[in-house]
Amino acid sequence: MAKLETQLETDLAALREQGKVITSVNPIAVLADRLSQDLDSGVAGLGDIAQCLTDLSDKALSQRAHDLADMLGVNADRSLVSQRDALCRMPMQQQRRWCFGAVLTGHPVFALTAEQSDAVGRMVLDPAAPAPALEPSPGITLDEEHDRAMVALGHAREAVGWLNRGILETARSNNSAGWRETPLAPLTVASWVGYDLDGRDDIHWTDSFLFRLREKAAAMDSYAGRLAGVLEINDSDAQESALHGLVARLKEEYEATRADCARFAALKSGAMSLTEAADALTERQGKLVDSAAIAGELRALATATENDALATECLLLAQDIASCGFGAGEIHFRLNALQVRNAMRSVDGRDVSQSRSGSSTRLLMERLNQRILNQSGQQVNFANLDAERTTAGRLMMLAAQILKHIDCAVPIRLLVAECERPLTLLSALYLAKKYGVDDRLDISPLFETQIGLERGADIIGQLARVESYAAYIRRRGRVAVQTGFSDAGRFVGQITASLAIERLHIKLAQIMAEHLSDGVEIVIFNTHGESFGRGGARGSIANRQAYIFSPEARQHFVAAGVPVRHESSIQGGDGYFLFQNRDLARHTILRLYEAEMKPPANEPDALYRQSDLGLDIFLGIKSWHDKLFADPDYGQLLDAFGTNLLPLTGSRPSKRSFTSAGGRRDPSKIRAIPHNATLQQLGYLAHVIGGLGHAAMVDLDSLKGLYDASPRVRTLVDHVVRAKAFGSLNTMLGYALLLDRGFWISRAYHGESRSNIRACRSLADALAGDVRADAIERLVWIFRDDLLDLYHLCDELGYGELRPAAGDRVLMDSLHILRQGLMIYLLILVCRVPRFAEHNVTSREDLIRMALMMDIDSVIAIVEAEFGLGNELKSRDIVAEEGAGQPQTEDYQAIETSILSPVREVYALIVKISLAIGCLYGAHG
Repeated sequence: MAKLETQLETDLAALREQGKVITSVNPIAVLADRLSQDLDSGVAGLGDIAQCLTDLSDKALSQRAHDLADMLGVNADRSLVSQRDALCRMPMQQQRRWCFGAVLTGHPVFALTAEQSDAVGRMVLDPAAPAPALEPSPGITLDEEHDRAMVALGHAREAVGWLNRGILETARSNNSAGWRETPLAPLTVASWVGYDLDGRDDIHWTDSFLFRLREKAAAMDSYAGRLAGVLEINDSDAQESALHGLVARLKEEYEATRADCARFAALKSGAMSLTEAADALTERQGKLVDSAAIAGELRALATATENDALATECLLLAQDIASCGFGAGEIHFRLNALQVRNAMRSVDGRDVSQSRSGSSTRLLMERLNQRILNQSGQQVNFANLDAERTTAGRLMMLAAQILKHIDCAVPIRLLVAECERPLTLLSALYLAKKYGVDDRLDISPLFETQIGLERGADIIGQLARVESYAAYIRRRGRVAVQTGFSDAGRFVGQITASLAIERLHIKLAQIMAEHLSDGVEIVIFNTHGESFGRGGARGSIANRQAYIFSPEARQHFVAAGVPVRHESSIQGGDGYFLFQNRDLARHTILRLYEAEMKPPANEPDALYRQSDLGLDIFLGIKSWHDKLFADPDYGQLLDAFGTNLLPLTGSRPSKRSFTSAGGRRDPSKIRAIPHNATLQQLGYLAHVIGGLGHAAMVDLDSLKGLYDASPRVRTLVDHVVRAKAFGSLNTMLGYALLLDRGFWISRAYHGESRSNIRACRSLADALAGDVRADAIERLVWIFRDDLLDLYHLCDELGYGELRPAAGDRVLMDSLHILRQGLMIYLLILVCRVPRFAEHNVTSREDLIRMALMMDIDSVIAIVEAEFGLGNELKSRDIVAEEGAGQPQTEDYQAIETSILSPVREVYALIVKISLAIGCLYGAHG
């Protein structure tokens, strides 16, 4: 309702002014409390809140679309074709400088449904397009995630082909005699959706194999259709017999692969046995399994034909096939170091990956090195793949079957998470050699922990001196590494992580120059870290690419003469916006191509000359975050409501479990996405904003000089300032207030509604001994103390006032006010549930504690079960309680009408608010 929205804005401005005089005034908490009382008294209804939230959600979606348009440089006055043609006139040697890969990843970040995302994609291109209804998703399956990844990959590939067409047409128009040898855009796509087993055991090997089979069928259909269409236009008299023959082969393979898909899909229902499905695939003669050979045929035919138009189409198709193979793109398998170690335990009856007998790591590595050198490949078939019990062994065998039966040409990446020891990678190589996939598998460590970041380059250096690993690297022609900005930022803070990963990049350039300077390339896969969401940082694509792989680091690789292939993750539904439709994908590919093909800037940067000052800043921020991460109060903050404020966003949903108040999870056990999302939903990205102010005060004058002389420092400070624009410690205190026993006692004492007195006292009783409110409050004072220094720093640097003015952050604050008000109202509703019989396992007090954790799904399920709602009504007495607000009758259906129904409605609004907040941050997590 516009009236409510306007009133919130007016009251928020007035209370902010009042708060400048009366320091105890918290505008968020005051307005939330008032709203809950209006709901209880009937002055406002849930319909009013729902309408107001719809208006606010529309604004949040519009802001999300506007931010994406800014990032991609969407400009209605400049056509995509003209932008492409300008880039295609870039000198050829410059085009070959960098190679870039977009990796579409999954993880639980599909906050919006496919339909909602499509609508937002249209809004990016046309601000007048209607916003979709922002409703929580009922959940998403792995199959649906894979389908969405395939759509995004398809748009990305089309955009790369469109760019390559421009490059070829530009070369032809320049009358270049050798235009058919023109180097095309070195842009690739990949995905790990359906192939990521890190931390999950719900993906069977048959799921992953079937995904790849389906990708092959789709590829065969696409390639055959494209080539047939080209021939229909450019070879009407059917003179190009070899090309027509290739179309027939592709169609035949498509039909055969479709049949394979049907057989493997039937395994789940039991309609087909593994033996039948496997035999049909393995015994089929003449399978097309070498995409590189098909691409080579097309290039040869393009060279031979005198038809320039036909040659162009063949070259474009050949490039697509060479890049993506018989699938939607390259695939990344993903597991963690523990899974690799587990697979090594039975080698010769000795755990070679552990040093239990006191053997040194060097001795273990040499022992394993000799095993690798002497190991011959083991025969792999579907029967022993199905019998394999270890995750790492199963992945290696699955890779073997994919290379053997689907496509032998396109390499597979093996990402090893939580990698801190060279022995882990040597173990992975042993397994790859054992199962015969070491020649097509790129083993890539993920350096994300503090130890991994500090030792990552040295780990590569150690492995380069191991005979078997050095030989493997040279055979593959590349070293592959992955850096985890998001996970690293969780441990040491985002700014520290950015600097640590940059140092890792620079050290890797040195290691490569020292040990692998004979033409071996390095693949650097940077998995985000923008903090505002997994789809990309604020600002342009060029800023985003420079943030995750700095110009200084790039220049070190140039100086070392090391070829680089840079990749970055496109995370889940939020990142897929960049490839949501054809035009957005084209905008994205142009911006990526432009950002990556330009040579590293030679602009001097004082950060790398004044290394002592830079190190002091780095250590100062890191020290602040080390203390925060170790502070028990931080665990209480992250676990205040568990993951119950987060919407369902993936096929691996966060478990919603009840833990007693005061129970603490170790922050290191919380994954990066829910960690980041929780801080978003509580109103303050402490792991981004915190620590810079503290570190700056060590030598403010010198930092001011460094800021003026360092583009890199300016980028990092800008990142913090942007995060602070979203951050509100009053918001965080408002959530803490809901867990404060004193708040509920005071509400009962001062409350106008006598019918709620008992409910407020019940909530106060449930919070007796609960430490969450005090823990959050103590943290807020730490954050505020650090903010004083940040405000001083930013004032000295010319940013001006960081505290919000009257019209600032109104949308974000209004969403939090609505949610906190709804949470108060919801908690009072739950307290109206009558007492259960004493023999029941779950008591009413347990129910209230669950509600205080916002574990509303469990609350609803328990009440339904206790009172037989939705089933045959139970005939059992309800224990009377004074002031419970519920008639004591056998009509348990009244509980459904007056309690559960509004509880469901309120909780749905609360989760919808989470979606809107995620939109403003740019993503969930």
